[in-house]
Amino acid sequence: MATTTKIRPRALVRASGGPRYAVALAVDALGTGLLRPFLLLYGVLVLRLSAPVTGIAMTAGIVAGLVCMPAVGRWLDRGARSTVVAASMLVRVLGVALLLLTPAGHAWPFATAALFLGIGNQAWPAAHAAVVATVSHGRERDAALAAGRALRNAGLGVGALIATVSLAGGATALR
Repeated sequence: MATTTKIRPRALVRASGGPRYAVALAVDALGTGLLRPFLLLYGVLVLRLSAPVTGIAMTAGIVAGLVCMPAVGRWLDRGARSTVVAASMLVRVLGVALLLLTPAGHAWPFATAALFLGIGNQAWPAAHAAVVATVSHGRERDAALAAGRALRNAGLGVGALIATVSLAGGATALR
């Protein structure tokens, strides 16, 4: 006969790093959900790039992030957990900084920024899961990974929803 263990919400929040950590995960996921739609708008409206050029640059960044994942996995397997998390965040910061420094009409700096953002955004979830798996054990680890993934998915969805509502509402909604 199988037994089930009921996990209480407080224990789940504690297992996933506490309330501040859960809020940090939610903010990160919300920002990531907002990133893609607004990155497309930034490329087209602010930098005056064509939609195909902007889309190709963003797609190349995502593909580059996926191509980098085997190297990230090897790095994690060698034991560099928190270093990979910090590196992925630093790569994201570099992408945003380069994005802000990109002059209007220049596709290559935008593409490079999208590349950094794509790599950082692809590497962070795997690195985060490795850190959680290192600091927690057994059912607590499973609960923490599940809670973190659920929170991330919810944040990504809410971020995309906010972006969609903002864009559908036009300039008034963006204000």
